[in-house]
Amino acid sequence: MVWIIVLLTYKSHDSINSALVSTGTNTGSTRSGSSKGPSKIAMITFTTDERTYTVQALKNKHDYARKHNYDIHVDFEAPDEQGMMWHKLGMVERLIKDPNNHYDWIWWLDFDILITNYRISLESIITDALANATKPDDIDFILTPDCMELNAGSMLFRAHPRTLDFLSRARAYGKTHSDQSEQDCIRDLIYGNEGDGSKKLDENGKRIQIEKSALFIPQYKINAFPEEIGCYDGTYEGWKDGMFVAHFAGAWAHLKVDDPYGELFRKYGGRVDQAKDL
Repeated sequence: MVWIIVLLTYKSHDSINSALVSTGTNTGSTRSGSSKGPSKIAMITFTTDERTYTVQALKNKHDYARKHNYDIHVDFEAPDEQGMMWHKLGMVERLIKDPNNHYDWIWWLDFDILITNYRISLESIITDALANATKPDDIDFILTPDCMELNAGSMLFRAHPRTLDFLSRARAYGKTHSDQSEQDCIRDLIYGNEGDGSKKLDENGKRIQIEKSALFIPQYKINAFPEEIGCYDGTYEGWKDGMFVAHFAGAWAHLKVDDPYGELFRKYGGRVDQAKDL
């Protein structure tokens, strides 16, 4: 019997062209690349704790990325002066600024997302979304609501300097509104928020979108919630078999069990369509 032991050494950007290396500086992050050539799409996420579903969540995302020739960047620490959840914006900023990367789009997905249909490509999602835009080249963000105006758990960012400008504005807004999450700050910039906190409303009492670079698509397209988490957008469409992802957002508040996220990963993990023929 022959045993092969593979040691993953965390390095800096110097080794970014390796098949499986780390990225970032002192963040304990990994990047998995494909042997099929440079990827035009990157997937990014982070996790800072070991959970019962950690291996399942990592393998699910890695397998999907490998099948579609996407790079995937996973950080295992989230150092950000504005708070942990702001680190997702830092990861986007880092990839856009890195001259070694030539991405067109970056998909942020929360670690508690399970990809449930491997047949659906990010290219198809982006193409379908932009087909409904008046000026598709001006769209830098593809987003979804849930039962609120924005859920920042699954977002597509165009890898462009304009995106950096918007994220810089979001950070600046967050520093003057320290009680707001990164999700709230992105939402307020998209919908407009006067200095006194007043909201711009239309005749139906809905907030007016003033940031034209953001395109909202139905929640179920990239951010479907399962029946256990009934916070749906106006389509009222929860997760069904064949949908792209299941997002277990806020499972701790909806399932009164010891391991809510683990239970959902185990339940829906058995319903993943892995599309072995890709």
